[in-house]
Amino acid sequence: MIISIGRLVFKPGMEAKGLETVFENSALGAEQKGCLEATVLQNLDNPAEVLLISKWQDQVSYSNAITNLKRDPKARRLFLKVLPQLEKQPTYASYKILPT
Repeated sequence: MIISIGRLVFKPGMEAKGLETVFENSALGAEQKGCLEATVLQNLDNPAEVLLISKWQDQVSYSNAITNLKRDPKARRLFLKVLPQLEKQPTYASYKILPT
């Protein structure tokens, strides 16, 4: 299983508008084959900071989804739409869940 985490920090006053775009983009990711869950988290102490968490069936599903989304005109438009609303570039990382 793969967990993807994206971190975005909005410019002051851009939180509401930015979250609308993030929810649209998150819904596109959730529709991808192999996506088990997609969640948007907002920092309680700093509402300008959000995390995008997605859980994937496996590395292949995750990689395929990233490729598909990069080719999807709507996903590209949403990504480009959110960039000017951010204080800095978003960061993304993916992790595998280790057996315990």
